[in-house]
Amino acid sequence: MKQVCSAEIRRKPPEEKEKKMRKSMKKYIAAFAVAAAAFLLSAAGRIDAWAANKTLENGKWENGTFTERETENYYKISVKKTGYLKIEYSRENEDAIATFSICNGKKKKIWQPKVTFDHAVTGYFPVKKGTYYICIKDSSSWELDEDNEDSYNVKPVERYKVKYKFTAMKEGGKVKKLQDAPLLTKGKQVSGLIFPDKKSHDMCYRYVVLKKTKVKFSYEVFGLWLRIADSKGKFLNFDSKGRIKKGGDSVSWWEGRDSDFVTLPKGTYYFVIQKVDTGYYKLKLKLN
Repeated sequence: MKQVCSAEIRRKPPEEKEKKMRKSMKKYIAAFAVAAAAFLLSAAGRIDAWAANKTLENGKWENGTFTERETENYYKISVKKTGYLKIEYSRENEDAIATFSICNGKKKKIWQPKVTFDHAVTGYFPVKKGTYYICIKDSSSWELDEDNEDSYNVKPVERYKVKYKFTAMKEGGKVKKLQDAPLLTKGKQVSGLIFPDKKSHDMCYRYVVLKKTKVKFSYEVFGLWLRIADSKGKFLNFDSKGRIKKGGDSVSWWEGRDSDFVTLPKGTYYFVIQKVDTGYYKLKLKLN
């Protein structure tokens, strides 16, 4: 085997050595970038999993963020008995539209409140024993910065908060005929839930007036309408003084808590809780 004398070893020029070093550095940088991207994706996955499995506590605010367009965050709710959820959701950006969905235990959407085009929204949803999810979805669009060609894939972090409160309540009764409606008694409150499924129907209560009188009542109605009908089931219209008014559209009380009064002649009347969407009601005739 031929031996090479040390004097014959040709040393590489300095520029070749620098080229080799730069090439090696590029490899290290590329490897680091790949590792960093993998870490960020893994972290994002853990964040998504965290949001998907996060369990909300009754009555406590939970803060969250959107970092990508069309992001969906799920929050788990465990319900032990029949009642309704009051859900409050608001976005930090006052120009954004707040909306959320209620999903079943398989994360299938079963209800969504009507869009209010506001950055904050409150919804009421009747529930039975089981597992539910509140789905928070970011549907805002990205903004393109004309001075930065790479800005289209960067979206500022947006914060939001969500909370629910559970209140136990029984489902409203079912009345097939007006004549079968339960009697409404002064001073006694009636309440109930009306679910979004097809099995849930309107509920009504019968009230008998022995002589012309002013009937005062308080109500709490969300997702439903409260209307008053005569003995034949025809919904009534009232003027500003609470007197029955012929013609025109019938009066409805809805989406709120308040008190009112109407003047009713002798006869039989029905306070009807009409199913419009889904929700709960409370109704009470005042003693005086």
